[in-house]
Amino acid sequence: LLSLGAASAIILFIFKDTILGFIASIQVSVNDIVRIGDWITFSKYGADGFVTEINLATVRVQNWDNTYTTIPTYNLIADSFHNWRGMQESPGRRIKRAIN
Repeated sequence: LLSLGAASAIILFIFKDTILGFIASIQVSVNDIVRIGDWITFSKYGADGFVTEINLATVRVQNWDNTYTTIPTYNLIADSFHNWRGMQESPGRRIKRAIN
């Protein structure tokens, strides 16, 4: 029983990123957090642009300067980011200034 627990702990440690990426990709697709073509801003990774690819373990973002940033899928669930899909789909604009 002890060796079975040790073997499972080693396997979980080795495949931790794969397991977390798989669970996060299910959560991203079920909760519709990010879609291909969404404009996202993720300051931790320096990403500010459109999502071009969503894989099991990574999300690829094409920034405004045509560089690419790869973000682990798990970090979309664990950390905070901005998805500007609502602003793109709405017909109006919001202004963050006081008008006197």
